[in-house]
Amino acid sequence: MPADLQMDLVQGTRAETLAVAFIPANVNKSYDPRPRHGTASVILTREQLARFEAGPAIVRATAYGSMQWLRTPPPKVQERRVEIVK
Repeated sequence: MPADLQMDLVQGTRAETLAVAFIPANVNKSYDPRPRHGTASVILTREQLARFEAGPAIVRATAYGSMQWLRTPPPKVQERRVEIVK
């Protein structure tokens, strides 16, 4: 199943998208049912960090799957707490 991946940095009411990626589906799901995985690496610049305050924040990765059998699965969300230091 193909999926779209979005990575955000969130602090209070401020949020900024850091990366967007597409995870393709297997060529033939009947012969290769293994789940697919994707990665995204992000290097934050001083300009990006300047838009946030020093303190705790959250890096949120959300994967949106595509419709299968007339049903769209709920997004899968993982969050990690980070500390912004200036």
